[in-house]
Amino acid sequence: MRLRWASGYSARGSDEVAALWRDRQIGRALVIVGAGFDPRTAVAYEVISQAAQVPVDILRCELPMPTLPETSDLARANRTRVEAAAAKAGANIIDHDPVQMSGMSIARSILAAHGIVDYDEIVVDVSAMPRAVYFPLIRGLIELSDSNKAARQLHVVATDNPRVDQLVVGEGAEAPRALPGFADIEEDNAATRIWVPVLGEGEAARLEILYEDLRAAEICPVLPFPAANPRRADDLLKEYRTWLIETERVELRNIIYAHESNPYDLYATVSKLNADYREALKPLVGDTKMVLSAHASKLLSVGVLLTAFEQRLEVRHASPSRYGIRDVAALPGLEQHDFVVDLWLTGDPYG
Repeated sequence: MRLRWASGYSARGSDEVAALWRDRQIGRALVIVGAGFDPRTAVAYEVISQAAQVPVDILRCELPMPTLPETSDLARANRTRVEAAAAKAGANIIDHDPVQMSGMSIARSILAAHGIVDYDEIVVDVSAMPRAVYFPLIRGLIELSDSNKAARQLHVVATDNPRVDQLVVGEGAEAPRALPGFADIEEDNAATRIWVPVLGEGEAARLEILYEDLRAAEICPVLPFPAANPRRADDLLKEYRTWLIETERVELRNIIYAHESNPYDLYATVSKLNADYREALKPLVGDTKMVLSAHASKLLSVGVLLTAFEQRLEVRHASPSRYGIRDVAALPGLEQHDFVVDLWLTGDPYG
């Protein structure tokens, strides 16, 4: 099985990311960010814009994220921080306010607007974007890059911080549906469904809704390991033990482990799992359909995206009704654990 990103290129940590942008000749560059409340919104742009030898423009997109009231101050602080970084770099800020607010329409409007196809290098920062937006956006940019209709150099960056992830909460759950661009267009109800949920904290309600919707024959949950907190996988297993082990009777041998901050690890593991299931079950039950869902960090979610893109898999999602921060007072000091990762997806590293 040949994998496109089997030797995926990444720069890990602020020093490596800064070196990546400082030590190369760069043409016109653009970073796409969400105008959100997540305190990591400006971190990657600050690293990139300060290191690059040319001004790196920024496209700041308004997003359809119903939020709790206490997030408004965080969003304003992020806007100020992004503007200060752009001013310091002598870069342009392009504010993008989509007319329609569905994830697919926002992605399409970004791809069609502001001459982004004229940039030599495009970076999508997913730190403050919902999956319904960055999944179709990144898919569209990969396809445009492959067809030479947009920047050949495409990066995805995220500022990983599991401590902040645990403070970001989603209340309620909307009806489950496939993420835009990642639906099963040839749905076969007779096929045996294998569900691979990538687990994170506080997702019990959405996991149960997805299970009721999918009724998968088998569940292969993914736990983060290695992780910054060595006990995180154990803690997640404890959190979901009743549902996974006692109610759904998931076998322990079905549990998958993937590196918390390396999306390529998850991508390779789940891609192989999909191939193995298809080969092993074909003589017994016929066709299988693997369905993925992401409930963890943005970095692991990008691993889900790359797997689904290459393997043509469905990604099922139940969006929270509202987003917020569990305890704003707990945020100060957590920035010391920010870990910036640049995933270089298309362009020079791949010949």
